[in-house]
Amino acid sequence: LQEKAPDLKLCLSTNGLRIADYIDEIVKYNIDHVTVTINTVDETGEIGSLIYPWVHWEHKKVFGKEGAKILLEKQLEGIKMLTDRGILVKANSVLIPGVNDKDLPNVAKKLKELNVFLHNIMPLLSKAEFGTKFGLEGVPSATDQEVMAAQEACGMDMKLMSHCRQCRADAVGLIGEDRSDEFTNESFINLSWEELEDKYNIAARQQKHAVIENWRAALDEANQKIKIEQASKTQLSSSGETKLVAVTTAGEGTVNLHFGNATEFLIYEAGDKAIKFVMHRKVENAYCKGPEDCDGSYPIEEIKNTLKDCDILLTEKIGSCPMDELKSIDLICDDSFAFKPIEKSVHEAVKKYFFKEDQELG
Repeated sequence: LQEKAPDLKLCLSTNGLRIADYIDEIVKYNIDHVTVTINTVDETGEIGSLIYPWVHWEHKKVFGKEGAKILLEKQLEGIKMLTDRGILVKANSVLIPGVNDKDLPNVAKKLKELNVFLHNIMPLLSKAEFGTKFGLEGVPSATDQEVMAAQEACGMDMKLMSHCRQCRADAVGLIGEDRSDEFTNESFINLSWEELEDKYNIAARQQKHAVIENWRAALDEANQKIKIEQASKTQLSSSGETKLVAVTTAGEGTVNLHFGNATEFLIYEAGDKAIKFVMHRKVENAYCKGPEDCDGSYPIEEIKNTLKDCDILLTEKIGSCPMDELKSIDLICDDSFAFKPIEKSVHEAVKKYFFKEDQELG
């Protein structure tokens, strides 16, 4: 595979229990990076036992605290073995309200000690219909605000991943576009290597990647490099005061999606000096996708709850009815930045509405 498709990156996702057993194979097959889910570093096993009822170890189930302690020991051992060999490690942590929320800063500190390059804090998605332990026990999903608080608590120690969409590990396609039906085993299993190479078309892939990189470079220039990753409030704002800005986009780095079609919002924190990307927030239903797909329900309450702590919404277009609804949560809606670069627009919008006086005084 690496010979025929050298531009592919091989990645592994694991709970870390048996990394040590397979470390030589991971190195042998040139795995680019490994994602390890680690939800606590509590050495007593108390927190871990609330997350993992049991661990399968040495052909038997080990329950409670003892199982949790075994898992943690093997996770930390495995992560160290990976980073010692120069393999990139990304860590996932699921934020479970009331269970591990207070321990996640300790997780971040430990990950930094182990030279993990990226920490992804994901919200627990808990619904009874999912059939999971927490869903069936009525443990609520983590809110966007709880995730932001956890990110802020952990961000001083670790570089955080903020663009995660919580895709399945076996997802095929693009973000927001499931294409797994196109790439089934049956569609490839009878093809020869020559036919597979022709279908893969590495030359065309390289050309496409070059176009993408050129577009990114142009966007960076247009955005004037005003985004800072892992920035503190004082780095973003002269006064330490910042605002949250929600953006609707269909991609390509611009404000190019009608509010009625949005099922996801990009959230930025911004001040008069700079901005930083915070997270994606999803809603189950768009406000209205148009006459053909609109059922007349207009699910604005879910959207209002999702954006209740935001100060500005930048969107390609928004009607007067939803705009009036969003005014009830003191959300400023602005479609004057349609089709403009997102990052520059976010910065200009907060200065326009909240830092105008400071700008004039300066």
